[in-house]
Amino acid sequence: MDDIDRDGADGSEEKDCGGDPALTNTDGDELNDWEEYKAGTDASMWSPSIDLYYRVVTVYDYLDDYMETRVRKLLEEEREKTSNKISLSDVSPAGPIHYPAIGNPVLLSSASLDWSFDIHFEGKYGSDKIHSGYIKKDDGKRYDLEISKTYYDKYSGLIRAQVCIKSPILSVESGLYDLYVTINSEEYKVPHAVQMFSKYKTPFKFIQITDTHIGNLIFSSNNNVGDLLAIINRINRVEHPEFVIITGDLTDFGTKEQMEYFKACMLKSDIPIFTTPGNHDYYLEQCIKKGAKNLLGLLNPVSLYHYLSGDDLTNYAHYYGYYINPWVDGLYDCWGYDYTFTYNYDMFIVFDSKWGNTLKDPPHTAGLTTSQLQWMKNIQDYARNHFGYLRTFVFTHATIVGHDDQGTHHVVRVFTDKL
Repeated sequence: MDDIDRDGADGSEEKDCGGDPALTNTDGDELNDWEEYKAGTDASMWSPSIDLYYRVVTVYDYLDDYMETRVRKLLEEEREKTSNKISLSDVSPAGPIHYPAIGNPVLLSSASLDWSFDIHFEGKYGSDKIHSGYIKKDDGKRYDLEISKTYYDKYSGLIRAQVCIKSPILSVESGLYDLYVTINSEEYKVPHAVQMFSKYKTPFKFIQITDTHIGNLIFSSNNNVGDLLAIINRINRVEHPEFVIITGDLTDFGTKEQMEYFKACMLKSDIPIFTTPGNHDYYLEQCIKKGAKNLLGLLNPVSLYHYLSGDDLTNYAHYYGYYINPWVDGLYDCWGYDYTFTYNYDMFIVFDSKWGNTLKDPPHTAGLTTSQLQWMKNIQDYARNHFGYLRTFVFTHATIVGHDDQGTHHVVRVFTDKL
């Protein structure tokens, strides 16, 4: 049947979701009829928007050189249909593989025919080796990996193996793949590690989410799970972006259980997700540090509980790994959570703004150190000289610059060669 109102849904689809074929948005709520059909909501009944947000960013080509952002809300109906319960049966630690990771996947394009990437893993160089590997989708589609080179990375202390996806028909199906790697005789799985696109799009779309706050201090581990799952369901069904970035405060207190629930939610995504920690993900470390240095601090029941249980910041690394910049040697001081990735010829820098620094050395930013800013400048220079990346997008949890006149001056210092 024809799409009379040109909203994307044909007559039968409009009927299935309760929409009027002559109206683009029958009930006048946040979603048009085509989006209601994809979301599985009722297009004939208005549903109020609720305070669950995400930001859609559309980036246009270099000739137009601009982007559009739009903040969207979920419908009450979407949240009511989403359970607060989720299984942890598929959640496992990161293991020895630190890159790629579920929070820092590889993005590749089948059209480019360049299907190589690095795997970074812990081990003893010379004796620990990747013997085999493959990537596999949920539908069972599988491609083997060819290991071309292995060497020790003195900057991170990890072993790096260069691998390439093997395909006899010179085509790899698009989709989100899990990575399977056999190191010595043991196989390790890294879920949602490789995203293969049929081609890079122009324009392209990505989504930013922040402050998901899974848990509630130490009193709950699964609080807000239903909120995050509802957003992921909307993104899977309606938005279909190229990737998602979640900019910190993934959990409310950084406990092991909260990290498990957050990872379980990520596993429900059909879209590759990039993450960075926020100050709430550091809360356990702060309790432990203050408690260990100050006896009175240990009298705080929260500090005492986590000090005795052994929980600390390693919970984040335990489930997501330390992130390593995948393609630049020597441009980072140590391993951690600052990293870059690229989509076609656009570069994305993701910073860990840590506990929330109050810096005294210029530029006086709230969330980044001077060494991080210098690292960013080095990365940009290297990328332009070697790869031709022109546009840079920067993401961090804490603000980078101030909002007063002085802050405006610092924007110039941060994003130009005047640094």
